[in-house]
Amino acid sequence: MLLGEDSRISLQSISHYLVRLDFFKIDLLKETSFDMIIEQSSFLMFIMLKGESALYNEFGELISESKGNSCTLCFLSAGHYTWEFVSHKHKMIILNFNQDYFTNRCKEIPQFKDLTDAYRSGEIPCLVLPHCKITTSI
Repeated sequence: MLLGEDSRISLQSISHYLVRLDFFKIDLLKETSFDMIIEQSSFLMFIMLKGESALYNEFGELISESKGNSCTLCFLSAGHYTWEFVSHKHKMIILNFNQDYFTNRCKEIPQFKDLTDAYRSGEIPCLVLPHCKITTSI
């Protein structure tokens, strides 16, 4: 997709019943914002391989800031979000996990209990776990 003079977004997707994988390659000449609609509450892993981005909720409050070579796991409720990217080249992977599978698997991983509790309660609009550095190339 061409956004303007020399600004582009490429997307490759793979869908499986347990997870959807979206690989984005984004080349921007200036800082750019994208609206993102989450139609149903989701468990997502954001993997920022290269570049920087920031995700905001519908009230403009910062939810997550990603810098190159890092990843984070989060819960986002259905709603409107804004994703901001600095002018640069970005490479990013988003994994969207099947909710039933994820919540069942998380019973075995106590560190993810906060995410599944947020999903089940419906009271917390989003929860982002701390970012982790990726130490090897993908």
